Amino acid sequence: AEWVRHTDTAEDRVTFPLVLVLDNLRSAANVGSIYRSAEAAGCAAILTAGITPHPNGNGAEKLAKSALGAERMVDSMHFATTSDALEYLRECRPGLCLVGMETTERSRIYTEFKYPGPGVGKEEDDDGEVVESTTAENSTTENSTT
Repeated sequence: AEWVRHTDTAEDRVTFPLVLVLDNLRSAANVGSIYRSAEAAGCAAILTAGITPHPNGNGAEKLAKSALGAERMVDSMHFATTSDALEYLRECRPGLCLVGMETTERSRIYTEFKYPGPGVGKEEDDDGEVVESTTAENSTTENSTT
């Protein structure tokens, strides 16, 4: 049914200061799925690196098939290496907190990580109306978490 179709345009899209860096992923179908999730979550951009399939590049056709148009909604850039992508973020988005998502001995649970800056959530006021609330929790930048 047409009434369930997603009809947002790139101009209307609300984004958050969240940029995903995809490091040497192999599956174009998985990358397309990440683009769909990123578009739905309001990610500002996706940076791909290395062999990761990307729009207008290696694996674009398979990526587009699974992304279902989300690859046209989310800003994207490709870099030869992950180091190049991170250097770009440090230079062009200096206030962005870099958080690595990987399973290692030093990893922490991502839901228990205190992300820096204000967070926005929904809560009810005294009259039962739903309002946005802002909380500020500080942490160090460039942390690793699971």
